[in-house]
Amino acid sequence: MPSFHRSLRFRLILMFVLIFGLFQITLSAIALLARERHLRSYFDHELTLRTQNMAAKLVASQQQFFAPTLARAISEESKSIYFREFYAQLIDDEGRAIARSENLDGYQLPFGPRESAAKRQRRELYETLAGQDVQKLAGHGQTLRMVTLHVNDSKVEPFYLQVAARLEHVNQSITFLRLLLAVGTPVGLLVAAMTSWLVAGHAIRQIDAVSNLMRQVTPGDLSRRLAVGHPSDEIGRMVRHVNDMLDRLEAGFRAQECFIQDASHELKTPLSALLTEAQVLKLSPPSTRDFGHFLDSAEEELRHLGRLVASLLLLTQMDAKDEMTRRAVYVNDVVVAAAQEGQPLARQRGVEVTLKLPLSDDDHDDEPVCQGDEQLLVALVSNLIRNAIRFSPVLGEVAVTLTQTPDAIRIDVGDEGPGIPEAVMQRIFDRFAQAPQPDPRRGTGLGLSIARNIAELHGGTLHVANREPRGAVFSVTLPREQTPSSAT
Repeated sequence: MPSFHRSLRFRLILMFVLIFGLFQITLSAIALLARERHLRSYFDHELTLRTQNMAAKLVASQQQFFAPTLARAISEESKSIYFREFYAQLIDDEGRAIARSENLDGYQLPFGPRESAAKRQRRELYETLAGQDVQKLAGHGQTLRMVTLHVNDSKVEPFYLQVAARLEHVNQSITFLRLLLAVGTPVGLLVAAMTSWLVAGHAIRQIDAVSNLMRQVTPGDLSRRLAVGHPSDEIGRMVRHVNDMLDRLEAGFRAQECFIQDASHELKTPLSALLTEAQVLKLSPPSTRDFGHFLDSAEEELRHLGRLVASLLLLTQMDAKDEMTRRAVYVNDVVVAAAQEGQPLARQRGVEVTLKLPLSDDDHDDEPVCQGDEQLLVALVSNLIRNAIRFSPVLGEVAVTLTQTPDAIRIDVGDEGPGIPEAVMQRIFDRFAQAPQPDPRRGTGLGLSIARNIAELHGGTLHVANREPRGAVFSVTLPREQTPSSAT
Protein backbone atom coordinates (compact mmCIF):
# COMPACT_ATOMS: atom_id res chain seq x y z
CA MET A 1 0.00 0.00 0.00
CA PRO A 2 1.51 3.41 -0.95
CA SER A 3 2.40 5.89 1.78
CA PHE A 4 -0.21 8.50 2.60
CA HIS A 5 1.69 11.45 1.11
CA ARG A 6 1.85 9.60 -2.22
CA SER A 7 -1.79 8.60 -2.24
CA LEU A 8 -4.43 10.10 -4.52
CA ARG A 9 -6.45 11.17 -1.49
CA PHE A 10 -3.57 13.26 -0.11
CA ARG A 11 -2.91 14.87 -3.49
CA LEU A 12 -6.57 15.75 -3.93
CA ILE A 13 -6.71 17.28 -0.44
CA LEU A 14 -3.47 19.20 -0.97
CA MET A 15 -4.61 20.54 -4.33
CA PHE A 16 -8.03 21.57 -2.97
CA VAL A 17 -6.54 23.25 0.13
CA LEU A 18 -3.94 25.14 -1.91
CA ILE A 19 -6.50 26.38 -4.41
CA PHE A 20 -9.04 27.24 -1.71
CA GLY A 21 -6.36 28.88 0.47
CA LEU A 22 -5.06 31.02 -2.38
CA PHE A 23 -8.58 32.08 -3.25
CA GLN A 24 -9.49 32.80 0.38
CA ILE A 25 -6.34 34.79 1.13
CA THR A 26 -6.64 36.84 -2.07
CA LEU A 27 -10.30 37.58 -1.52
CA SER A 28 -9.78 38.39 2.18
CA ALA A 29 -6.84 40.69 1.42
CA ILE A 30 -8.88 42.57 -1.17
CA ALA A 31 -11.81 42.86 1.23
CA LEU A 32 -9.51 44.03 4.06
CA LEU A 33 -7.86 46.71 1.92
CA ALA A 34 -11.24 47.92 0.69
CA ARG A 35 -12.59 48.02 4.23
CA GLU A 36 -9.56 49.90 5.54
CA ARG A 37 -9.88 52.45 2.76
CA HIS A 38 -13.57 52.87 3.48
CA LEU A 39 -12.97 53.35 7.22
CA ARG A 40 -10.27 55.97 6.66
CA SER A 41 -12.35 57.75 4.04
CA TYR A 42 -15.38 57.75 6.34
CA PHE A 43 -13.26 59.07 9.21
CA ASP A 44 -11.92 61.94 7.06
CA HIS A 45 -15.43 62.75 5.89
CA GLU A 46 -16.81 62.90 9.44
CA LEU A 47 -13.84 64.88 10.69
CA THR A 48 -14.26 67.41 7.87
CA LEU A 49 -17.97 67.66 8.55
CA ARG A 50 -17.36 68.44 12.26
CA THR A 51 -14.68 70.96 11.35
CA GLN A 52 -17.05 72.72 8.92
CA ASN A 53 -19.74 72.81 11.62
CA MET A 54 -17.30 74.34 14.09
CA ALA A 55 -16.20 76.94 11.53
CA ALA A 56 -19.82 77.84 10.84
CA LYS A 57 -20.49 78.36 14.55
CA LEU A 58 -17.39 80.51 14.90
CA VAL A 59 -18.41 82.65 11.94
CA ALA A 60 -22.00 82.93 13.21
CA SER A 61 -20.82 84.23 16.62
CA GLN A 62 -19.23 87.27 14.90
CA GLN A 63 -16.91 87.53 17.84
CA GLN A 64 -13.24 87.56 18.28
CA PHE A 65 -12.10 83.92 18.25
CA PHE A 66 -11.04 83.53 21.82
CA ALA A 67 -10.80 80.21 23.61
CA PRO A 68 -14.37 80.29 25.14
CA THR A 69 -15.95 80.63 21.70
CA LEU A 70 -13.88 77.75 20.36
CA ALA A 71 -14.59 75.63 23.44
CA ARG A 72 -18.35 75.97 22.95
CA ALA A 73 -18.06 74.89 19.30
CA ILE A 74 -15.94 71.88 20.28
CA SER A 75 -18.37 70.93 23.05
CA GLU A 76 -21.35 70.96 20.73
CA GLU A 77 -19.59 68.78 18.13
CA SER A 78 -18.27 66.38 20.77
CA LYS A 79 -21.80 65.06 21.26
CA SER A 80 -21.24 62.89 18.14
CA ILE A 81 -21.05 59.21 18.88
CA TYR A 82 -18.14 58.62 16.53
CA PHE A 83 -15.91 61.40 17.99
CA ARG A 84 -15.49 61.90 21.72
CA GLU A 85 -12.65 64.41 21.82
CA PHE A 86 -11.29 67.08 19.47
CA TYR A 87 -8.06 69.00 19.45
CA ALA A 88 -8.61 72.37 17.79
CA GLN A 89 -6.48 75.37 16.93
CA LEU A 90 -7.23 78.73 15.25
CA ILE A 91 -4.57 80.30 13.01
CA ASP A 92 -4.84 83.74 11.42
CA ASP A 93 -3.80 84.47 7.86
CA GLU A 94 -0.29 85.30 9.04
CA GLY A 95 0.13 81.86 10.58
CA ARG A 96 -0.15 82.98 14.21
CA ALA A 97 -2.18 80.93 16.72
CA ILE A 98 -5.08 83.04 18.02
CA ALA A 99 -6.97 80.35 19.97
CA ARG A 100 -6.40 76.77 21.06
CA SER A 101 -8.48 74.11 22.79
CA GLU A 102 -7.61 73.53 26.42
CA ASN A 103 -6.81 69.82 25.93
CA LEU A 104 -3.84 70.68 23.71
CA ASP A 105 -1.89 71.76 26.81
CA GLY A 106 1.53 72.78 25.57
CA TYR A 107 1.29 70.94 22.24
CA GLN A 108 0.82 73.04 19.13
CA LEU A 109 -0.74 71.49 16.04
CA PRO A 110 1.73 71.78 13.16
CA PHE A 111 1.16 74.57 10.67
CA GLY A 112 4.34 74.85 8.68
CA PRO A 113 5.47 75.57 5.18
CA ARG A 114 4.37 72.18 3.88
CA GLU A 115 1.96 73.82 1.52
CA SER A 116 1.93 77.31 0.03
CA ALA A 117 -0.71 79.76 1.21
CA ALA A 118 -2.49 79.52 -2.15
CA LYS A 119 -2.81 75.73 -1.85
CA ARG A 120 -4.00 75.95 1.77
CA GLN A 121 -6.75 78.30 0.72
CA ARG A 122 -8.07 76.07 -2.06
CA ARG A 123 -8.78 72.83 -0.18
CA GLU A 124 -8.75 70.98 3.11
CA LEU A 125 -5.45 69.46 4.07
CA TYR A 126 -5.29 66.10 5.84
CA GLU A 127 -2.36 64.96 7.92
CA THR A 128 -1.69 62.04 10.21
CA LEU A 129 0.21 63.05 13.34
CA ALA A 130 2.38 60.62 15.23
CA GLY A 131 5.44 60.66 17.44
CA GLN A 132 6.34 60.99 21.11
CA ASP A 133 4.71 64.43 21.49
CA VAL A 134 1.44 63.10 20.08
CA GLN A 135 1.58 60.07 22.38
CA LYS A 136 2.17 62.33 25.40
CA LEU A 137 -0.91 64.30 24.36
CA ALA A 138 -3.30 61.56 23.26
CA GLY A 139 -1.93 58.48 25.00
CA HIS A 140 0.48 55.66 24.37
CA GLY A 141 0.34 54.26 20.88
CA GLN A 142 -2.16 56.86 19.69
CA THR A 143 -2.11 58.77 16.43
CA LEU A 144 -4.10 61.82 15.35
CA ARG A 145 -5.79 62.67 12.11
CA MET A 146 -5.88 66.43 11.45
CA VAL A 147 -7.71 68.52 8.91
CA THR A 148 -6.81 72.17 8.18
CA LEU A 149 -9.72 74.24 6.84
CA HIS A 150 -9.33 77.77 5.45
CA VAL A 151 -12.30 80.01 6.31
CA ASN A 152 -12.80 83.22 4.34
CA ASP A 153 -16.08 84.95 5.20
CA SER A 154 -17.02 88.64 4.98
CA LYS A 155 -18.33 88.61 8.54
CA VAL A 156 -14.96 87.84 10.05
CA GLU A 157 -11.31 88.04 9.30
CA PRO A 158 -9.97 85.05 7.30
CA PHE A 159 -8.59 82.28 9.47
CA TYR A 160 -7.52 78.62 9.47
CA LEU A 161 -9.26 76.08 11.66
CA GLN A 162 -7.27 72.99 12.50
CA VAL A 163 -9.11 70.08 14.08
CA ALA A 164 -7.55 66.73 15.04
CA ALA A 165 -9.09 63.57 16.48
CA ARG A 166 -7.77 60.21 17.57
CA LEU A 167 -7.63 57.38 15.05
CA GLU A 168 -8.30 54.94 17.85
CA HIS A 169 -11.64 53.67 16.50
CA VAL A 170 -10.29 53.25 12.99
CA ASN A 171 -7.17 51.48 14.20
CA GLN A 172 -9.19 49.17 16.45
CA SER A 173 -11.49 48.25 13.57
CA ILE A 174 -8.56 47.58 11.24
CA THR A 175 -6.78 45.54 13.92
CA PHE A 176 -9.91 43.47 14.47
CA LEU A 177 -10.27 42.84 10.73
CA ARG A 178 -6.64 41.77 10.46
CA LEU A 179 -7.02 39.49 13.47
CA LEU A 180 -10.15 38.03 11.92
CA LEU A 181 -8.25 37.39 8.70
CA ALA A 182 -5.29 35.88 10.57
CA VAL A 183 -7.56 33.53 12.52
CA GLY A 184 -10.14 32.89 9.82
CA THR A 185 -7.65 31.85 7.15
CA PRO A 186 -6.22 28.81 8.99
CA VAL A 187 -9.67 27.91 10.29
CA GLY A 188 -11.03 28.07 6.75
CA LEU A 189 -8.14 25.97 5.46
CA LEU A 190 -8.73 23.44 8.24
CA VAL A 191 -12.42 23.23 7.38
CA ALA A 192 -11.54 22.90 3.69
CA ALA A 193 -9.05 20.11 4.48
CA MET A 194 -11.60 18.24 6.60
CA THR A 195 -14.32 18.65 3.98
CA SER A 196 -12.05 17.51 1.16
CA TRP A 197 -10.89 14.60 3.35
CA LEU A 198 -14.48 13.39 3.71
CA VAL A 199 -15.44 14.02 0.08
CA ALA A 200 -12.24 12.50 -1.33
CA GLY A 201 -12.58 9.59 1.09
CA HIS A 202 -16.02 8.78 -0.28
CA ALA A 203 -14.72 8.78 -3.85
CA ILE A 204 -11.51 6.91 -3.00
CA ARG A 205 -13.46 4.20 -1.18
CA GLN A 206 -15.38 3.46 -4.36
CA ILE A 207 -12.17 3.48 -6.40
CA ASP A 208 -10.62 1.11 -3.85
CA ALA A 209 -13.66 -1.12 -4.19
CA VAL A 210 -13.13 -1.25 -7.97
CA SER A 211 -9.41 -1.96 -7.44
CA ASN A 212 -10.16 -4.76 -4.98
CA LEU A 213 -12.71 -6.22 -7.35
CA MET A 214 -10.24 -6.19 -10.24
CA ARG A 215 -7.67 -7.91 -8.01
CA GLN A 216 -10.15 -10.67 -7.10
CA VAL A 217 -11.44 -11.32 -10.62
CA THR A 218 -10.06 -14.51 -12.18
CA PRO A 219 -11.01 -16.43 -15.34
CA GLY A 220 -12.68 -18.99 -13.09
CA ASP A 221 -14.76 -16.42 -11.20
CA LEU A 222 -16.22 -13.58 -13.24
CA SER A 223 -19.50 -13.33 -11.35
CA ARG A 224 -18.50 -10.54 -8.94
CA ARG A 225 -20.14 -7.14 -9.41
CA LEU A 226 -20.17 -3.79 -7.61
CA ALA A 227 -23.22 -1.91 -6.37
CA VAL A 228 -23.75 1.39 -8.23
CA GLY A 229 -24.29 4.13 -5.65
CA HIS A 230 -24.96 7.19 -7.79
CA PRO A 231 -25.30 6.12 -11.43
CA SER A 232 -25.27 9.69 -12.75
CA ASP A 233 -21.90 10.83 -11.34
CA GLU A 234 -18.41 9.98 -12.60
CA ILE A 235 -17.72 7.28 -10.01
CA GLY A 236 -21.13 5.71 -10.65
CA ARG A 237 -20.48 5.67 -14.39
CA MET A 238 -17.06 4.11 -13.82
CA VAL A 239 -18.57 1.37 -11.62
CA ARG A 240 -21.29 0.77 -14.20
CA HIS A 241 -18.72 0.52 -16.98
CA VAL A 242 -16.63 -1.89 -14.90
CA ASN A 243 -19.71 -4.06 -14.36
CA ASP A 244 -20.48 -3.92 -18.08
CA MET A 245 -16.88 -4.91 -18.85
CA LEU A 246 -17.16 -7.87 -16.48
CA ASP A 247 -20.42 -8.87 -18.16
CA ARG A 248 -18.67 -8.85 -21.54
CA LEU A 249 -15.69 -10.74 -20.18
CA GLU A 250 -17.93 -13.35 -18.58
CA ALA A 251 -19.94 -13.75 -21.77
CA GLY A 252 -16.70 -13.96 -23.78
CA PHE A 253 -15.17 -16.60 -21.50
CA ARG A 254 -18.37 -18.64 -21.55
CA ALA A 255 -18.54 -18.39 -25.33
CA GLN A 256 -14.89 -19.38 -25.52
CA GLU A 257 -15.50 -22.39 -23.30
CA CYS A 258 -18.47 -23.42 -25.41
CA PHE A 259 -16.45 -22.85 -28.56
CA ILE A 260 -13.58 -25.01 -27.29
CA GLN A 261 -15.99 -27.75 -26.24
CA ASP A 262 -17.86 -27.68 -29.56
CA ALA A 263 -14.66 -27.46 -31.61
CA SER A 264 -13.18 -30.36 -29.65
CA HIS A 265 -16.31 -32.39 -30.27
CA GLU A 266 -16.34 -31.57 -33.98
CA LEU A 267 -12.66 -32.45 -34.32
CA LYS A 268 -13.06 -35.60 -32.27
CA THR A 269 -15.87 -37.02 -34.40
CA PRO A 270 -13.94 -37.52 -37.69
CA LEU A 271 -10.82 -38.63 -35.82
CA SER A 272 -12.84 -41.20 -33.90
CA ALA A 273 -14.41 -42.44 -37.12
CA LEU A 274 -11.00 -42.82 -38.76
CA LEU A 275 -9.60 -44.58 -35.68
CA THR A 276 -12.54 -46.98 -35.54
CA GLU A 277 -12.28 -47.91 -39.22
CA ALA A 278 -8.53 -48.39 -38.90
CA GLN A 279 -9.00 -50.69 -35.89
CA VAL A 280 -11.69 -52.69 -37.72
CA LEU A 281 -9.40 -52.98 -40.75
CA LYS A 282 -6.68 -54.51 -38.55
CA LEU A 283 -8.92 -57.22 -37.09
CA SER A 284 -8.98 -59.35 -40.26
CA PRO A 285 -6.93 -59.54 -43.43
CA PRO A 286 -8.18 -56.58 -45.49
CA SER A 287 -9.27 -56.96 -49.08
CA THR A 288 -8.75 -54.50 -51.88
CA ARG A 289 -12.37 -53.45 -51.50
CA ASP A 290 -11.88 -52.82 -47.77
CA PHE A 291 -8.83 -50.68 -48.48
CA GLY A 292 -10.76 -48.68 -51.07
CA HIS A 293 -13.66 -48.16 -48.70
CA PHE A 294 -11.26 -47.03 -45.94
CA LEU A 295 -9.47 -44.60 -48.27
CA ASP A 296 -12.76 -43.08 -49.45
CA SER A 297 -13.91 -42.65 -45.86
CA ALA A 298 -10.55 -41.20 -44.80
CA GLU A 299 -10.60 -38.76 -47.70
CA GLU A 300 -14.11 -37.57 -46.79
CA GLU A 301 -13.23 -37.15 -43.11
CA LEU A 302 -10.00 -35.32 -43.94
CA ARG A 303 -11.86 -33.00 -46.29
CA HIS A 304 -14.30 -32.31 -43.48
CA LEU A 305 -11.40 -31.67 -41.11
CA GLY A 306 -9.84 -29.31 -43.64
CA ARG A 307 -13.06 -27.32 -44.00
CA LEU A 308 -13.49 -27.25 -40.24
CA VAL A 309 -9.93 -26.02 -39.63
CA ALA A 310 -10.25 -23.37 -42.36
CA SER A 311 -13.53 -22.17 -40.82
CA LEU A 312 -12.01 -22.07 -37.34
CA LEU A 313 -9.07 -20.01 -38.61
CA LEU A 314 -11.36 -17.55 -40.38
CA LEU A 315 -13.60 -17.30 -37.33
CA THR A 316 -10.57 -16.64 -35.10
CA GLN A 317 -9.42 -13.90 -37.46
CA MET A 318 -12.89 -12.37 -37.38
CA ASP A 319 -12.98 -12.34 -33.56
CA ALA A 320 -9.57 -10.66 -33.35
CA LYS A 321 -10.19 -8.18 -36.17
CA ASP A 322 -11.35 -4.96 -34.50
CA GLU A 323 -10.41 -2.89 -37.54
CA MET A 324 -9.89 -3.69 -41.19
CA THR A 325 -8.67 -1.87 -44.24
CA ARG A 326 -11.77 -0.44 -45.91
CA ARG A 327 -11.87 0.20 -49.62
CA ALA A 328 -14.60 0.70 -52.17
CA VAL A 329 -15.91 -2.73 -53.26
CA TYR A 330 -18.19 -3.41 -56.25
CA VAL A 331 -20.76 -5.83 -54.88
CA ASN A 332 -21.62 -7.24 -58.34
CA ASP A 333 -18.04 -8.55 -58.56
CA VAL A 334 -18.34 -9.98 -55.04
CA VAL A 335 -21.49 -11.96 -55.91
CA VAL A 336 -20.03 -13.26 -59.18
CA ALA A 337 -16.81 -14.39 -57.44
CA ALA A 338 -18.79 -16.12 -54.67
CA ALA A 339 -21.00 -17.91 -57.23
CA GLN A 340 -17.91 -19.15 -59.09
CA GLU A 341 -16.51 -20.59 -55.85
CA GLY A 342 -19.75 -22.50 -55.34
CA GLN A 343 -19.96 -23.91 -58.91
CA PRO A 344 -17.95 -27.12 -58.22
CA LEU A 345 -20.26 -28.02 -55.31
CA ALA A 346 -23.34 -27.05 -57.39
CA ARG A 347 -22.30 -29.34 -60.26
CA GLN A 348 -21.62 -32.16 -57.82
CA ARG A 349 -25.07 -31.79 -56.28
CA GLY A 350 -26.87 -31.13 -59.57
CA VAL A 351 -27.99 -27.65 -58.47
CA GLU A 352 -28.19 -24.55 -60.64
CA VAL A 353 -26.99 -21.18 -59.28
CA THR A 354 -28.68 -18.16 -60.94
CA LEU A 355 -27.69 -14.53 -60.49
CA LYS A 356 -29.85 -11.45 -60.80
CA LEU A 357 -27.69 -8.33 -60.70
CA PRO A 358 -28.43 -4.64 -61.38
CA LEU A 359 -27.55 -3.54 -64.92
CA SER A 360 -24.76 -0.96 -65.24
CA ASP A 361 -22.66 0.68 -67.94
CA ASP A 362 -19.01 0.00 -68.57
CA ASP A 363 -17.87 2.70 -66.14
CA HIS A 364 -19.62 1.04 -63.14
CA ASP A 365 -21.40 4.34 -62.43
CA ASP A 366 -24.62 2.67 -61.27
CA GLU A 367 -23.18 -0.43 -59.64
CA PRO A 368 -23.82 -1.00 -55.94
CA VAL A 369 -20.66 -0.15 -54.00
CA CYS A 370 -19.87 -0.53 -50.30
CA GLN A 371 -16.84 0.11 -48.12
CA GLY A 372 -15.08 -2.95 -46.77
CA ASP A 373 -12.83 -5.94 -47.40
CA GLU A 374 -13.55 -7.70 -50.69
CA GLN A 375 -12.19 -11.10 -49.61
CA LEU A 376 -14.33 -11.13 -46.47
CA LEU A 377 -17.43 -10.13 -48.44
CA VAL A 378 -16.78 -12.91 -50.95
CA ALA A 379 -16.46 -15.36 -48.04
CA LEU A 380 -19.80 -14.09 -46.66
CA VAL A 381 -21.75 -14.61 -49.90
CA SER A 382 -19.89 -17.86 -50.68
CA ASN A 383 -20.89 -19.36 -47.33
CA LEU A 384 -24.54 -18.49 -47.98
CA ILE A 385 -24.43 -19.95 -51.53
CA ARG A 386 -22.72 -23.18 -50.40
CA ASN A 387 -25.18 -23.54 -47.54
CA ALA A 388 -28.11 -23.08 -49.97
CA ILE A 389 -26.60 -25.67 -52.37
CA ARG A 390 -26.29 -28.28 -49.63
CA PHE A 391 -29.97 -27.96 -48.71
CA SER A 392 -31.28 -27.79 -52.29
CA PRO A 393 -32.67 -30.93 -54.01
CA VAL A 394 -31.20 -32.35 -57.20
CA LEU A 395 -32.12 -30.13 -60.18
CA GLY A 396 -33.02 -27.44 -57.68
CA GLU A 397 -32.17 -23.76 -58.03
CA VAL A 398 -30.26 -21.36 -55.79
CA ALA A 399 -31.29 -17.79 -56.67
CA VAL A 400 -28.94 -14.93 -55.77
CA THR A 401 -30.61 -11.51 -56.13
CA LEU A 402 -28.84 -8.19 -55.66
CA THR A 403 -30.91 -5.01 -55.16
CA GLN A 404 -30.06 -1.54 -53.97
CA THR A 405 -31.64 1.59 -52.52
CA PRO A 406 -30.06 5.05 -52.15
CA ASP A 407 -28.72 4.01 -48.73
CA ALA A 408 -28.39 0.21 -48.67
CA ILE A 409 -27.46 -2.86 -50.67
CA ARG A 410 -29.36 -6.13 -50.24
CA ILE A 411 -28.24 -9.64 -51.25
CA ASP A 412 -30.87 -12.42 -51.09
CA VAL A 413 -29.77 -16.07 -51.38
CA GLY A 414 -32.76 -18.39 -51.69
CA ASP A 415 -32.93 -22.18 -51.99
CA GLU A 416 -35.65 -24.76 -52.69
CA GLY A 417 -34.85 -26.96 -49.75
CA PRO A 418 -37.12 -28.13 -46.91
CA GLY A 419 -36.90 -24.84 -45.04
CA ILE A 420 -35.68 -24.26 -41.49
CA PRO A 421 -37.65 -25.62 -38.49
CA GLU A 422 -38.77 -22.93 -36.04
CA ALA A 423 -36.72 -24.44 -33.20
CA VAL A 424 -33.56 -24.31 -35.34
CA MET A 425 -34.37 -20.79 -36.65
CA GLN A 426 -33.66 -19.27 -33.22
CA ARG A 427 -30.07 -20.56 -33.11
CA ILE A 428 -29.23 -20.93 -36.79
CA PHE A 429 -26.40 -18.36 -36.53
CA ASP A 430 -24.82 -19.89 -33.42
CA ARG A 431 -21.48 -21.60 -33.82
CA PHE A 432 -21.73 -25.31 -34.64
CA ALA A 433 -25.53 -25.07 -34.90
CA GLN A 434 -26.80 -27.13 -37.89
CA ALA A 435 -30.21 -27.86 -39.33
CA PRO A 436 -31.10 -31.45 -40.29
CA GLN A 437 -29.56 -32.05 -43.72
CA PRO A 438 -30.94 -34.29 -46.47
CA ASP A 439 -27.36 -35.06 -47.51
CA PRO A 440 -25.50 -37.29 -45.05
CA ARG A 441 -22.28 -35.36 -45.69
CA ARG A 442 -22.32 -32.80 -42.94
CA GLY A 443 -21.07 -29.24 -42.85
CA THR A 444 -18.97 -27.54 -40.19
CA GLY A 445 -21.74 -25.57 -38.52
CA LEU A 446 -19.61 -22.41 -38.71
CA GLY A 447 -20.47 -20.93 -42.11
CA LEU A 448 -23.54 -18.96 -41.04
CA SER A 449 -21.83 -17.72 -37.86
CA ILE A 450 -18.91 -16.49 -39.97
CA ALA A 451 -21.29 -14.86 -42.45
CA ARG A 452 -23.12 -12.91 -39.75
CA ASN A 453 -19.82 -11.77 -38.19
CA ILE A 454 -18.61 -10.47 -41.55
CA ALA A 455 -21.89 -8.62 -42.16
CA GLU A 456 -21.76 -6.96 -38.74
CA LEU A 457 -18.09 -6.06 -39.21
CA HIS A 458 -19.16 -4.13 -42.33
CA GLY A 459 -21.97 -2.36 -40.46
CA GLY A 460 -24.64 -4.62 -42.00
CA THR A 461 -27.08 -7.34 -40.94
CA LEU A 462 -27.90 -10.93 -41.86
CA HIS A 463 -31.42 -12.41 -41.47
CA VAL A 464 -33.14 -15.62 -42.50
CA ALA A 465 -36.75 -16.48 -43.26
CA ASN A 466 -38.65 -19.39 -44.76
CA ARG A 467 -40.44 -18.77 -48.05
CA GLU A 468 -43.43 -20.27 -49.78
CA PRO A 469 -43.99 -22.85 -51.02
CA ARG A 470 -40.66 -24.22 -49.82
CA GLY A 471 -37.11 -23.26 -49.08
CA ALA A 472 -35.40 -20.51 -47.11
CA VAL A 473 -33.85 -17.15 -48.01
CA PHE A 474 -30.89 -15.47 -46.31
CA SER A 475 -30.80 -11.67 -46.67
CA VAL A 476 -27.66 -9.55 -46.25
CA THR A 477 -28.04 -5.77 -45.92
CA LEU A 478 -24.93 -3.55 -46.25
CA PRO A 479 -24.50 0.26 -46.13
CA ARG A 480 -24.14 1.68 -49.64
CA GLU A 481 -21.22 3.92 -50.59
CA GLN A 482 -22.52 6.90 -52.59
CA THR A 483 -19.33 8.08 -54.32
CA PRO A 484 -16.61 5.43 -54.45
CA SER A 485 -13.08 6.73 -54.52
CA SER A 486 -11.46 3.53 -55.81
CA ALA A 487 -12.37 0.02 -56.75
CA THR A 488 -10.59 -3.12 -55.66
